[in-house]
Amino acid sequence: MAWPANAIDKAVPPFNNLIAQGLVTPVFSFYLNRDINGQPGGELLLGGSDPDHYTGALTYVPVVPLSPNAQQLWWSFNIGGGSVANGGPQFCSGGCMAMADTGTTLIIGPTTDIRNINNFINGQDQGNGYYNLDCNTMGSLPVISFLINGVEFPLTPNQYVVNNDGSCLSGFGYDTGSSATIWTLGDVFIGPYYSEFDFGNSRLGFAQAV
Repeated sequence: MAWPANAIDKAVPPFNNLIAQGLVTPVFSFYLNRDINGQPGGELLLGGSDPDHYTGALTYVPVVPLSPNAQQLWWSFNIGGGSVANGGPQFCSGGCMAMADTGTTLIIGPTTDIRNINNFINGQDQGNGYYNLDCNTMGSLPVISFLINGVEFPLTPNQYVVNNDGSCLSGFGYDTGSSATIWTLGDVFIGPYYSEFDFGNSRLGFAQAV
């Protein structure tokens, strides 16, 4: 579902094939239910978006290549900044690049920013890109926000902490094999925020999921 230039051997991706045949409009959307007992568990909609799964208007942001003069490969865009409430660290100051990716579970970011965020919320570095958290501290953890096209997208502790039967994992991790400065907004972000991928207008839309 990435951009066609990213396809192996220049193969036309299935969705772009559907567009070329006039079978769908050039938009697809994801709803991910983070409640493991919730119904439905999620929805991939080809050809539009489903207002039953979000509230308010979608906030759109243009899709741009990760570097100037590069081909468009990913669903990448500019973020205006980010912050941790209650006196926590600022990150992505002055703006940075991000990608929306349903194939990534956590929010992955630059090592220094991820370390600063997790140090503030008392995350324990496992040394493999993941941080453990004490589940008993959930009530005191701060809201962490991203600024996208001038709109704040806050994440509460219940949204960014992954609780697996009493074992808690921070939703903010880093890639041990990369020093990249790009943020990847995975399912920890896409779960709370319904996401529309608009090929026709080269943009992404986000709204509060319901």
